[in-house]
Amino acid sequence: MTCLSARMSLVWRKSGISARQHQVSTRTGERQATNHAEEEIHAYIAIRDLLLAEAEETPTNSTLHRATIANDVVEVFLKPARAPYEAQYLPENEARVERERCETVKHRIGDLRGKIATPGAGTIEKPEQPAIFGVRARAH
Repeated sequence: MTCLSARMSLVWRKSGISARQHQVSTRTGERQATNHAEEEIHAYIAIRDLLLAEAEETPTNSTLHRATIANDVVEVFLKPARAPYEAQYLPENEARVERERCETVKHRIGDLRGKIATPGAGTIEKPEQPAIFGVRARAH
């Protein structure tokens, strides 16, 4: 037994916690951290879904932009897990399904973007008559 583990064992004995109870509580803490991370990812997915529903209901540039950003954020959280951060990601089978859903959302946003009518977008239209101080002159 090393000096550190002997000292930790002594601390556990003084506190009335056995080494086994400490291991179990540590695993429980890890499991709670995993659950917390999964809940947070699911919250971002729910936000994305709400913003997509809003964009489908009222397809404007701003609603589609918000849905796109939310989808991008969800995609970041769905990257394959890397050691030692596995607890901060969804299980791979669930993440794979959600990544496919992100692709579907991207296509849906693209379809909605094509339906937005923005006359003269990207062009500057010249007024028929010159304006004076922001008020158009009346034709006589």
